[in-house]
Amino acid sequence: MEGTNKARLDNILIDPNQRYLIGVAANGTIGTGILEFQATSSTDPSVIGAIQTTTAAANQTATAAAIQTTSAIEAQTAAAAAIQTAAAAAIQTAAAAADQTATALAEATPTFAPVPHDERDNAITVKAPTTVTHDVRGATAAQDDPTFPCVRNGRQYATVWYDYYTETSLILSVDTQASTYDTVLAIWEVRGDELVLRACNDESGLGMPQARIDTILLDAFTPYLIGVASFQPTAGMLTLQLGATVPTATPTNTDTPTPTPTVTDTPTPTPTATHTPTNTPTATLTPVPNDDRANAIPLKHPTSLALDVTRATIEQDDPVFQCPLAGPQSHTVWYRYAAETAQLLTLNTAGSSYDTLLAIWRETDTGRIQIACNNDYTPDTRQSRLDHILIEPGNRYLIGIASNDPSGAGILNLNAYVTMPTATATHTPLPTATPTPTASATATITATPTASATATITATPTPTFAPVP
Repeated sequence: MEGTNKARLDNILIDPNQRYLIGVAANGTIGTGILEFQATSSTDPSVIGAIQTTTAAANQTATAAAIQTTSAIEAQTAAAAAIQTAAAAAIQTAAAAADQTATALAEATPTFAPVPHDERDNAITVKAPTTVTHDVRGATAAQDDPTFPCVRNGRQYATVWYDYYTETSLILSVDTQASTYDTVLAIWEVRGDELVLRACNDESGLGMPQARIDTILLDAFTPYLIGVASFQPTAGMLTLQLGATVPTATPTNTDTPTPTPTVTDTPTPTPTATHTPTNTPTATLTPVPNDDRANAIPLKHPTSLALDVTRATIEQDDPVFQCPLAGPQSHTVWYRYAAETAQLLTLNTAGSSYDTLLAIWRETDTGRIQIACNNDYTPDTRQSRLDHILIEPGNRYLIGIASNDPSGAGILNLNAYVTMPTATATHTPLPTATPTPTASATATITATPTASATATITATPTPTFAPVP
């Protein structure tokens, strides 16, 4: 009942011959108490009729509500079915449009002819000097392609391959300067099933998308693999230029023995000559061409050159690389540089396989002066870098690279490019006009005669004194 915690049911119609169960429960969590239960009944026909009328009306209302609920459910079901039908139709329409788009793209995308040396097993053999041009737009990249370590973010597409073999040691230069796309270039030494990287280059100079490898020493009777990749997913026309020079051997001074007189004895019968087999000559490893300062290689710019310096040595009179935190230096190689105009030279050894020291000296008639030196250009790298070194015209410069690695040396990558210094305006004071002096008129002094004074004689008065009393 409202306002109490008691319950009440009024006018419950009890049909004859039916059994009913009446239940009472506690509505709370505080437990139970004393139950008071009261029940009354009435057999008055008017009361029973009113209850029957009320019950019939309630049943009608419940039936109408059920019908409305059923209609609502049916309407929702119909709406859901309509949504599903519309969604299916939209999906079919989108799929058809996607198929049309894919077909149009497939028809619009040009199909390129396959490249014969797209796979390493089909590498084309080349010899220097030569220039080869190939359309490599149809080239792909295989999963087992060797990695081009000098490329940024590991990006390499459209790889093509060339074989190189020489029976004499030589210095090879390779570039892709005339190609129409952004190239990456690398050279490996083939040792059975193993590939040993000898050089890699992404960009040959500042802002230049083509690649270049200069002065890489190739040993005789050793196979090499040259790979060219695209930095972008699409390639173009590849022009590969190769040049070669024969390294100059450094002469060794050998003392000629003094002939000793031989005493001629009585001829002795000559025994029969025994044939001794001649051993097959073994290929001699060629020394590094610019190992000595006297053989320093002229450096040009922009350039990115690679050199195997594992066989480089150090001379006792080599200049000391005075870099901070530099350890013992070894495996020195040398380059020379000169310029006809003032310029700013930037050098780095990025991509080298060992810990480098980099220095530059200005040479004079009496010696050399170190003007810059670098060990590690960041705390996390082992390579060196010198930025914007002022090169003055008329001077000679010596560039040295040494190993700062206790384990020796490896492949040197030396990158160089030049920028021009910006001219600074010099303030020149304007000359101040000096007035021209004007001649002053010179006065002529004329003497004016002066009249002679006439002397006048004046009598001097005699003083008068008071009388004495």
